[in-house]
Amino acid sequence: MGLLALVSSQIRLILQTKLLKQKGYQQQQIAKTIQSHPYAVKMALKRERKFTDRALKDMLLEATITDEK
Repeated sequence: MGLLALVSSQIRLILQTKLLKQKGYQQQQIAKTIQSHPYAVKMALKRERKFTDRALKDMLLEATITDEK
């Protein structure tokens, strides 16, 4: 359960940073908006390039379904 929660929070962070980046936000603005540490946002921005919006949303949905089970 703890591991699933950790993975889910990382997927959520990556998705949030990706969506805000697409809206034109810069790293510092993203960190302030989602109230996350700037370094965590920096790392998420590096990872977001590897995934599509749809893939991240699907992963988050699967994590939610797994958590419910």
